[in-house]
Amino acid sequence: MDILAFLPTSGYAVTLPAFLLFYSHRHLQKNTMNKLFISMVAVCALAIIGDGISRCYIFEGFPALLVIAGTYFNYIAIPAIGIMWYWYVRRLVDDKDKPVALITDKIIIVLMILAFAVLLLNPFTHMVFSFDDSGLYQRGPLYFFPAGAAFWCIILSEGYLLSIIKSLGHSTGAAMLFFPVPPVIGAFIAAVLYGLPWMLLGMSLSMLVLFSTLQTTSLDTDHLTSALSRKRVEEVLDEHIARAQAGPTFAGIILDINDFKSINDNYGHIVGDDALSQTADILRSCTRLGDIVARIGGDEFFVLLEIQETSHLEHVVERIHNAVDRFNNFGNPYELSFSMGYDIYRPELHKDRESFVAKLDELMYREKQAHHELAVGAL
Repeated sequence: MDILAFLPTSGYAVTLPAFLLFYSHRHLQKNTMNKLFISMVAVCALAIIGDGISRCYIFEGFPALLVIAGTYFNYIAIPAIGIMWYWYVRRLVDDKDKPVALITDKIIIVLMILAFAVLLLNPFTHMVFSFDDSGLYQRGPLYFFPAGAAFWCIILSEGYLLSIIKSLGHSTGAAMLFFPVPPVIGAFIAAVLYGLPWMLLGMSLSMLVLFSTLQTTSLDTDHLTSALSRKRVEEVLDEHIARAQAGPTFAGIILDINDFKSINDNYGHIVGDDALSQTADILRSCTRLGDIVARIGGDEFFVLLEIQETSHLEHVVERIHNAVDRFNNFGNPYELSFSMGYDIYRPELHKDRESFVAKLDELMYREKQAHHELAVGAL
């Protein structure tokens, strides 16, 4: 392909991830998921630059070593992005102890070892690519192998996504499932039409879509605890209440940390922030994947559960109490204790969100008052 035709497209391809990299670094929360996303964007941008360098062999006097290095980096980047995407999804699913997860992790590790081994041996075997005597790039018989390893990372990731798609929400689920589509299409085009970095172009588009979703999710999430924000959970509650008029109902828990002020006063606000984060982690550990944990006030949380039976709800509450006991027995500098108000939503009793939340608030404050009276009596 003529270099003048290549440069505008390649320039667009590298400008997009470069912008995403800059904006993501400044505006996305610095949690593990977003750091993985930023790393994928950075590798994609560098890979497109490497691809551009690898095409500069047409310029007389351009260092051949740079051309070879650019080509190698391009081949290395594609499986690297594949494995980062796999771990991004695995972090989201968080089922590291399940047998299926352990097997797929091993498959991915083997694929990556083989992909990088093939590239490491390429200077001696020329099985992936080579340059002829005139300096022209030539594909080898295993040129597809690094991209193929990335492809299988994506396929296994999609399997995980499909298993939790209902819990992701419409926009997030659609963006996550869409992510591999453009690069996979690009890989097939590249197999028959050499000239542009089709796969990397597809990845740039996918990252743009995913970035816009991450931005929206970031606005809906409490920065400190990664729990859902009050505004977003109110919207979700309204959706559940509308569905419950003719379909399955749900349950809610309002939870308040007892004596939270004393944690702040005795240990400082940094430890107080840790107590809030630990509370959110405890609630997430005691609920299922489709359930929702939200922070609705300073030390107040809301849990929305896909539960229709009171006995099941009471079992969740018991799990939360047991998890708090385990936390308090672990040697932490402070102890946690919760007051909870919980109930099943019943359309005939609660006409709207406000009346349901008010009922849970009332139940929670009764328990909090009982906790206070018990503490006073102990003195």
